[in-house]
Amino acid sequence: MVNSISLIKIILVFFFSGVFFFPPFDIPFIRGMSIGIEVFVVLLFCGFLFFIEPKKLRKDLESTFFLKLGHFYYPLLLIILFTVCGMLYYSLALSGRVIIRDFFTIALLFLYFPAIYLGYLASHFVKESFLLKVITFWGFLSLIVGFIMYFDIGNLNPYMIKIWDYSRAQLLVDQVPWRRFLGTFKNPNYYGALSIIFVVIFSRAAQKFKVVPMKVFLFVLGGMSILALLLTGSRTGTVSLLFVFAVFFLLYFLKGKISKKIFSTVILVGIAFFIISATNPFIFSRVYGFEDWGRFMHGIYARLFGIWAPLWEYIVASPVVGLGPIKDEVRFLADNNYVLILVQSGLLGLSSFLLFIFFFIRNGIVDFFVENNLLKLGVGLTFFIYCFTADFFYHHELIFLTLFLLGFYEGRFRYIKNPENNHIEKIKET
Repeated sequence: MVNSISLIKIILVFFFSGVFFFPPFDIPFIRGMSIGIEVFVVLLFCGFLFFIEPKKLRKDLESTFFLKLGHFYYPLLLIILFTVCGMLYYSLALSGRVIIRDFFTIALLFLYFPAIYLGYLASHFVKESFLLKVITFWGFLSLIVGFIMYFDIGNLNPYMIKIWDYSRAQLLVDQVPWRRFLGTFKNPNYYGALSIIFVVIFSRAAQKFKVVPMKVFLFVLGGMSILALLLTGSRTGTVSLLFVFAVFFLLYFLKGKISKKIFSTVILVGIAFFIISATNPFIFSRVYGFEDWGRFMHGIYARLFGIWAPLWEYIVASPVVGLGPIKDEVRFLADNNYVLILVQSGLLGLSSFLLFIFFFIRNGIVDFFVENNLLKLGVGLTFFIYCFTADFFYHHELIFLTLFLLGFYEGRFRYIKNPENNHIEKIKET
């Protein structure tokens, strides 16, 4: 059994390498659809299937799949169901054209179920400390690669660009103050979301690990993550980070746990935030837009509503169940998951999506008051905010990381709260 656990740990390491580093490859006949992290989700799922005793696996599946995790599974299942209904309505009632990519988009949503469940199962086989160490390792490498590319250290950019995608070059060749930090993603806005998740994870790791050098290292990584976020130029990222910190501070206040250490950390982070923002012209103008706040806000809303406006006719055509993926007509992203899901699965799908987010955030708050753990809540809040101006729900690396962490901390919380309800033997690490 020890060997089985070791193999599962190896698979977990490769899973997170896929989240942060694996370059997606294109499937030519599906109009540029990219596959990358999905390979690791399937690999991880197969690893658990092969290395967990079938009897115990069946028992846990029966008690977990739609009972303990049903408040996450049912909303996801309803989103898929209404998307399929919308696609049928679009095809049969409106004589719309359904293409292979529509089916592929829906099929990928089914991988969200094993992503959550794999996190849940992993919580029974590996300690939280191991998971945090693995994510810290890959997160550190991802940040290092990002800073090397941003500052063009050692003139390595031509080689690094080849590893991922030549389209990244355009954002890297400009003058340094106006570059946008990409890390190991193609889009800086999505790396901004990952940077916030890094901050939350590193904070949790610093809470768990007692060794002072490790705490210092994690504090430095947290600072690097905040700097990376600012350098991405993501306005949504800045708002999300401030919102997450504000909610954390409020919860600590309600719990009566605001110590001098927490208060000092908030003040230091705030000062560093302001200094970095004020001394970098790119961050100062793009993220905050202090030069002309009215023109700045008008530009944001004009751009976003300019993207959303063409989608209104699709919403009106089928407001209840939507029209499905309609990839043959809509070949761009809405830059808003709520609007996009409204188009694809209607008001019923959007209601299911909001229900999923509600349970995510609610359980994160419960985690904090029971175990003083803010990781799940921080990830949930980031997901909630980013869905307003980005396509987080369909960004494969981010959503699989988010769902895996959700499943892991759901499983860990349930085991800690009611160990007698755990249907897989808790195996001690050696």
